[in-house]
Amino acid sequence: MNQESEFPFERARRVTSQEHEQFKEAISSQFGINLKNRGRPPKNQEEKYEPISIRIHPKVLAWAKKRSKQERNWLSNDN
Repeated sequence: MNQESEFPFERARRVTSQEHEQFKEAISSQFGINLKNRGRPPKNQEEKYEPISIRIHPKVLAWAKKRSKQERNWLSNDN
């Protein structure tokens, strides 16, 4: 007897954080099990992006500008 069924992955969706919290509450109330938080804790918005400034030698900066101009010309001629 073949009881294997295919899950419709093309119609599946991700569980929202609200639904996840509801599932955790239901498990803890029904079974008395508190699920542990898994994974890395999310960062605050301020911690995500830090402004960075670097000092580049003028000759290196001139070389980089020249190189980017060459790349742009090469890409535009590629069409």
